[in-house]
Amino acid sequence: MRAEMGGPRSLAGDNRLIARLVTQGVSAAITTPRLELRSLVAADAGALQAVTDHPAVTTMVSFLPTPFTIGAATALIDRMAAGRDLFLGIWCQTARDLVGVVGLHERDSAIEIGYWIGERHQGQGFATEAGHAVLERLTMDGGGSPIVARCRPDHRASRRVLEKLGFAATERPARQTGLMLFERAR
Repeated sequence: MRAEMGGPRSLAGDNRLIARLVTQGVSAAITTPRLELRSLVAADAGALQAVTDHPAVTTMVSFLPTPFTIGAATALIDRMAAGRDLFLGIWCQTARDLVGVVGLHERDSAIEIGYWIGERHQGQGFATEAGHAVLERLTMDGGGSPIVARCRPDHRASRRVLEKLGFAATERPARQTGLMLFERAR
């Protein structure tokens, strides 16, 4: 799979690039055979609310409130303005539906990747496909910041996705109690 993202530089190695990508909006799109990933914008708040407001999503992602309202969707999109978070909507190219989100977050000297897929879109390989595309872009130049992820120990599907993406559980504690920390092997 070939991932394409606006800009010639890799994200890894310079966390300030997250802030730069936030300002690029649609020009930061990543495409795969089935998906288009692009920065969420204010106009996406309704679609974000619709795909996220389900217990299968909000109970597994620690920072998502239940219920996930339009206000919560707008606030999440607005978080990108600080330049430490980037939320890429995962859009199905054929149906043009938002099926999930990939998030990139600055965490000390690492970039953390996270994701969620809407309940009715789960089990179709979207998280793995989107994750591979984003990670390919993050590691294009072969160097840079470590890439980490956190996951609930009981969330087997998400753990399987992380393993498919080349992550392994670490012995180090996650920033948040009750979560496992994963790091991508280089």
